[in-house]
Amino acid sequence: MRQQDRQGRRWQLIGILAIVLLSAAVSAAEEVVLPHEVFFYYPVASVNGQNAAWINPAALGYSNNGSILIFTQRQQRLIRDYGGAAVMRLFSVAYRKIKRDNADHEEYIFAVGGGGRAKFGFSYRYIKHGEGYLNKRHLWNLGLLIAESPNATFGVRVENLNRSRIDGKRSDIRYVYGLALNIYRTMVKGTFEVDMTQKENLDAADFRTGFEVNPVTGLLLYLDFDNHSRINFGFRINFGMTYAGHYHNFDRNFKGVMGTTYLGSVDYNQPSLQLPDLGGTGSH
Repeated sequence: MRQQDRQGRRWQLIGILAIVLLSAAVSAAEEVVLPHEVFFYYPVASVNGQNAAWINPAALGYSNNGSILIFTQRQQRLIRDYGGAAVMRLFSVAYRKIKRDNADHEEYIFAVGGGGRAKFGFSYRYIKHGEGYLNKRHLWNLGLLIAESPNATFGVRVENLNRSRIDGKRSDIRYVYGLALNIYRTMVKGTFEVDMTQKENLDAADFRTGFEVNPVTGLLLYLDFDNHSRINFGFRINFGMTYAGHYHNFDRNFKGVMGTTYLGSVDYNQPSLQLPDLGGTGSH
């Protein structure tokens, strides 16, 4: 048991050292800015399930087989953009298409993840169609998850490892560092993230704080806000082997910016919402 713990800590140190070396080896350049439509925000340290390919491929080591369909509501349209993902054991494939006035954005992601106490993941993103420099772009990404205890998880996502060129110059690597903590048993979880590129210091970084609340079985509530005064709220409801949810973005004036609705399925009976017996069929 002690030998397994030593091996686990060794892999954790290797993962952290690799990320530190990547940070130190990169010179400042241009930044690849990706659109945010379709995949909804989820903390890098607590994500699991079918959207792990977008958020943190290392979480595929925790995720069950299943699929998800996602579409957005914006510009007064019920379905403006759409996408989906599927998880098969430790492998995932994801796709999204985003409507643009000039050129639609269309991309594919192939991801794999696994490991022990320290989980690693890799993903390859190919942008088939995109505006400007995003068109025909290839991006390699790395994910890391370390669970020191059942109540605390540290996560990292490193984007654009290949530093694809923009106007002949190597682009920046982006880093997202996250921490997830159980605040009250498994009912309330707090998350904190720092999002920055190699050339940025903490003064220019994006910070996001969030809460995940499980008030009753089968119902999850999400709330997060960032240092730009943006607030986001969402929910997920489980129904046996299926689930549905919605995530909405608000600006600093509490005006709705974009909504994301999703439907999914998994290959097991998850803890589900118990609806009240309205038909009088209960026991007397």
